[in-house]
Amino acid sequence: MSAAAALARAEAAGIAFRLDGGRVRMEAARPPPDDVLADLRRYREDVAHLLTMREALRKPAGFSARYACAREARPDDPEAAAMAAHYAAPPSPAPYTPASADPLRDGLRRAAMLRPPAWADAAAIPSPGARCSCCVGHRWWRETHAPTGWRCTTCHPAPPGMNTVEVST
Repeated sequence: MSAAAALARAEAAGIAFRLDGGRVRMEAARPPPDDVLADLRRYREDVAHLLTMREALRKPAGFSARYACAREARPDDPEAAAMAAHYAAPPSPAPYTPASADPLRDGLRRAAMLRPPAWADAAAIPSPGARCSCCVGHRWWRETHAPTGWRCTTCHPAPPGMNTVEVST
């Protein structure tokens, strides 16, 4: 037996299902048979998924009363056919603009600007906007003579009295 078969068997036994805030509610005129309830318990997750999918398919995106009327209109009516085609088409997404909020793009930019708290390549100057991946600081230092690399001023402060070059990003 499958979840679909258990659901069909329960509905044939007179059980009505409805979704209420993500939970499945059952209603019946009389107590359902024990074996039907056992099957529903066995496939609980899958039955809930099937009911959710059924509910999603029942009302297409952009559903409205005009859509329902257009579906019932005569096929020889060109205006009704155009309306039905319009409401049956999925809604077009909003056009992209660079100022639009884009969580993926913005997250990638933040991640690209993270630098380790210290690195050995003294020639790799911290770029504008670079942040420490440890403390999210934006100030870096290296030695003036014979530099050995860049360090975050918060995570790795310079020893007192050392000649350093500091960069704020």
